[in-house]
Amino acid sequence: SIFDEVVLGGGSPTVLEADQLVEILEFCKQNFNLTDDVMVKVAGCTHNLTVDKLQAISDFAESVNARCTQIDVGVQTFDDKIRKILNIVDSAEEASEVIKTVRDMGIYACIDLMYNLPGETMDTVRTDVEKAMELRPEGIDYYALSIHPDTPLQKQVNSGRVPDLADSDTEKKMYLEAYELFIKGGYKPTGHSRFSYVDEHFTESCVAGWPWAGQLTTGSGCFMGYLGPFSYLNISPARDYIDFVSKGVFPIAKLSVDSKEDTMRKVMTRLYVRQPVDKIKFKKEFGMTPEEAFPGALERLVEKGLLDVDDKEVRVTEKGDLWRYNIVWEFCEK
Repeated sequence: SIFDEVVLGGGSPTVLEADQLVEILEFCKQNFNLTDDVMVKVAGCTHNLTVDKLQAISDFAESVNARCTQIDVGVQTFDDKIRKILNIVDSAEEASEVIKTVRDMGIYACIDLMYNLPGETMDTVRTDVEKAMELRPEGIDYYALSIHPDTPLQKQVNSGRVPDLADSDTEKKMYLEAYELFIKGGYKPTGHSRFSYVDEHFTESCVAGWPWAGQLTTGSGCFMGYLGPFSYLNISPARDYIDFVSKGVFPIAKLSVDSKEDTMRKVMTRLYVRQPVDKIKFKKEFGMTPEEAFPGALERLVEKGLLDVDDKEVRVTEKGDLWRYNIVWEFCEK
């Protein structure tokens, strides 16, 4: 296999020292076939993303002639009161300075921003989006907060110590308000939840190549691994994963082989990452058009104004952008 991206993800790789980060990146360089224009991405936290780590990542990227070096950082919000509720250790100003440093070093910055946070209002949404765009990061990933059961945050909400989240209608209005602000600010939607103004975020294989391009994932619980017709889920928890790796055993919990129908459904999930489905390629691959493969589903979604379909492709409309997750469920096995 040939890989055109090297990604150290998860949000916390920058807990490692600079030399440890480079050691992992060098391992990838020595053990995988990388393209001449590989992209290098490292996720990190603003409170431990130091200049020496940034320089080490940048130097490695230069050594492999990377066409793009990117740091993904979780900001979540620029409201210090809400940051305190979420137990984010640094201030909004400190996080902003890190983003400025990343960009000053010629590295792409992509930040995570969340909405419908505890105590958030429409004014907070506007302020967060505007402050984010003022920093001009190359990408902004915009997510709604999801509180998982039995987490400290859920317990705080249930006890009344932390404000509850807004209802679903308000959450929808928050997203639509932010969407409009992003568009006005020159950021266009791409990928799962990203708004960007650089070409790489629209052409990278993990977006434009989905699902034809493979994705080799490592780490406890990773579930996005797929190579050709094979999809896999890694073992969790982390201790079990480490134990398997230490013994030289593949740490895979579940391996499946996609059927023709599975692959057709997976191709339709391109709509979720805001990519069109090429009808000509679809028919060449599967011997039928999307309309023939999913009778009724496309017609319903077009009637609702969520999809556009012509002779060449199927694509999500602006109205459908908010409902992409629901759209792809229409093509899943019932």
